[in-house]
Amino acid sequence: MATPAPDQILAAHGLLRSADDAQPAQGFLNTVHIAEDGAGQKYVLRIGRDDNRDDIEGYITRQIKFLGAADLGAALHYRSTPEQAQFQQSLADAGINTPAIAGYGDDWMLMRFAEGRSLSKLFTEQPPEESAKAAAAVLNALMDVHKKGICLWDRWGGNELIDDKLNVCFIDFDLRIDFPADVSPKTQAALDLAFMLRGCLQFSKDADVTAQALSQAITARKDFAQVYDAQALSRFIDGQIRFYNAEYADNAETPKDAREKHRHENHLMQKLQQKTDAHIHMYAAPVHAAPRKNTPHI
Repeated sequence: MATPAPDQILAAHGLLRSADDAQPAQGFLNTVHIAEDGAGQKYVLRIGRDDNRDDIEGYITRQIKFLGAADLGAALHYRSTPEQAQFQQSLADAGINTPAIAGYGDDWMLMRFAEGRSLSKLFTEQPPEESAKAAAAVLNALMDVHKKGICLWDRWGGNELIDDKLNVCFIDFDLRIDFPADVSPKTQAALDLAFMLRGCLQFSKDADVTAQALSQAITARKDFAQVYDAQALSRFIDGQIRFYNAEYADNAETPKDAREKHRHENHLMQKLQQKTDAHIHMYAAPVHAAPRKNTPHI
């Protein structure tokens, strides 16, 4: 069945295109329209597009292999729009901040408008110190999600909205990575985290400042060892370093400035790898002092 025209979908919900919709946004997997009702409440209409799908699938699949997740049975899966809507509703039911769904079809979804700017946009619009605070807020929000036993996937900086008070809203759940049932939630959460860490460094204007903020956010979490598998996280970060070396840093077709940028980000990822590994081991097996014996005073 052909996808209804945007105006047809909006009219069926009593909405009109917003003045902000003169030029609909083109995401990698969706075209995004802004609409509003008679009271001025804004909505977002996402209509799926397939023209980038093969490139995205190839890129992420290569990452999964480099990171060693494919050896554990991990595989990329595209969610249908109904699957996205069901997952998004399950997140809302779990207390995770995500836009309220107003309706959906086979390849379109209508949601309440969420205030804020994407992390990737903040990286370009704010001073490094401010955008680094936003990155740390996103990381903390994602770690809170992982603590609930949920992985979001496709977290890289473009699918997270942050408002002026650093509240985080998660959007866009087109993709997921499936694992066999015997792979622990802590291992899966480690992969989701590794993708987010690299995305923050890759899109920030000052990766050093961002890496420092991420490191501080991680070491402030005493629950880190209960949520992530240390060996898996270290392996995934190491795999990312090898992936970005192969794709960019050691690729002669990559411009020199870009090669140097990726090499520096890999260096920062190594530092984060050391930091996360040490932090997990600090809390994973706490050493308790032996009880003191009562000794008589002399």
